[in-house]
Amino acid sequence: RLSRRLHASAGRLLLLFSRSLSMQRHEQAEKKNPVPVAWTIAGSDSGGGAGIQADLHAFRAMGAHGCSVITALTAQNSVGVDYVEYCSDKMIRASIKALREDLFPGAIKLGMLGTADVVTTVVDELREIFEEAKKKNKKAPVIVCDPVMVATTGAELIEKGTQDVMVRDLFPLCDIVTPNIKEAEKLAGFPIKSAEDVEKAAAVIRGIGKCKNVLIKGGHAKSAYMQDFLLQEDGEVSWLTTPKVDTTHTHGTGCTLSSALAAVFAGGTGETPGHGVERNANPNLASNVVLAKAYVHQGIRAGVGVGKGPGPVGQTYWPQEHESFPWATPTSHEGAEGRYGPFPEVGSPGIQLLPVVPSAECVIP
Repeated sequence: RLSRRLHASAGRLLLLFSRSLSMQRHEQAEKKNPVPVAWTIAGSDSGGGAGIQADLHAFRAMGAHGCSVITALTAQNSVGVDYVEYCSDKMIRASIKALREDLFPGAIKLGMLGTADVVTTVVDELREIFEEAKKKNKKAPVIVCDPVMVATTGAELIEKGTQDVMVRDLFPLCDIVTPNIKEAEKLAGFPIKSAEDVEKAAAVIRGIGKCKNVLIKGGHAKSAYMQDFLLQEDGEVSWLTTPKVDTTHTHGTGCTLSSALAAVFAGGTGETPGHGVERNANPNLASNVVLAKAYVHQGIRAGVGVGKGPGPVGQTYWPQEHESFPWATPTSHEGAEGRYGPFPEVGSPGIQLLPVVPSAECVIP
């Protein structure tokens, strides 16, 4: 019980800090020049619900200027994917070169890469970006990788042999990898049937991919809650829980979460080490993940149907309402017990953790 009370208080502090960070970022956005820049290197969704279309919407909502490098063109709608055509190596490299010369990123979201050749091209370009940042004393971009393998509709979006190249060459360059349950099963090599399996899969993925942090998205799981599992580089773990919304309009949730997270990183004010250079990120990765998950959760609540199949997640605004934010617990079971109540009154028995905020404006009644 003491452990739960301590983690409950820590979870409330994480929520309050994230909401405080939300307000501060809005104030900073008005003063900061230039506007934070985030790139998406991903595929195009002709139906407009996922891919770079969703990424650019999320970048904008979360306060970043979005740039895009298109890796693949998909002919799809809300029902399914009919055809995929990959962009040439020359076009991908030219797009990245043009952006590097004028719109250097604070963060890069990686989405659908699809083939081993595309992955190799992106890896080469990322290494050059890191080298440029080091030579010119710039902050290297934070890399958020959404390892797109299977569409929400069930369509395969990765060619044979690509996964091995992605894990071996790309993951070690990434600050966080964000697979969903199906993708985590492919990467870890075993079926995920329980919370324990999720935690084991995250550890396996981080081990084989040598990536710093892993976030396994659990929105596809059959339960009363949507629970994501975050395994951080220092071994810290958190289950982030929100109530499951009764809707089928969730197309693009994975793309939206990773791009919202990249946008938050692009506008970060702190510094964390990585690849031998300073990174443009807030050092509290968990708080950034909470903000991104809150954005997605309010988007799911706002999703509407626009075709014959599942509609896209709503692209809304920077999250501020309490109901949008997840609660953090050390175990999935504790997360399923429901949202925490308010802090206890001063003078209540037991250990107390009280939030410290920079100003009264950060306290929302």
